[in-house]
This record gives sequence, structure tokens and C-alpha cells, in this order.
Amino acid sequence: MLDHWQPLLFAEYQAINMANHYFTSWCQNPNAVPIDFHTLVDPNRMLCDMAVGDLVHCEENDVHYLELYINKDLQEKWVIYNANPMAHTDFVCQIQKVGPDKV
Repeated sequence: MLDHWQPLLFAEYQAINMANHYFTSWCQNPNAVPIDFHTLVDPNRMLCDMAVGDLVHCEENDVHYLELYINKDLQEKWVIYNANPMAHTDFVCQIQKVGPDKV
């Protein structure tokens, strides 16, 4: 189950905090099974080359895109979205405008 999004505050404005967690420490998860990055995430294998020493890219770091379906009875269901057809230049995110109209 997903938690409902709660905006953060920066000064008096609503804010969004985004981060990626591509790697896990072998010390924190000694049973981790390494997996490859999807070619759309790491087309030049730069991230793959960073997974050395204590770092591992495993299932808990794998990104899944979810799509919300609402049926006729208004029941919500989250389904894993197949992102393979997306170009690596695409960025999918819901952004809410924050702050004053004039900066």
C-alpha cells in the first residue's frame, strides 16, 4: 500500500523532495543479489561501473513505475507500469507549482 503524498514546506511554500537510491551497502544487506540496471536507466553503463567495493545494485534499488487505476466502483488499484517503451529522455513525474507567481 502506498502512503498518500504529503507536501513538505520550504519557508511558507509547499515543496517536493526527490532522491534516488541506486545502491545498497553490502554491509547493510549481505544477502543482496546484484541485478543489472535497465538499459534505459543506464544506457552507457556509468552507474554499473560505480557499483564497486561495498556498493551493490539489487532488487530493493530497482525502480518500478506505478499507475493508478480506478474501477467503476471507485476502488483504487496500483499496477506496475511497463516503462520499457519510454525513451531514456522521458521524465515522468507529477509536479505541483509552488511559491509565488513572480520570482
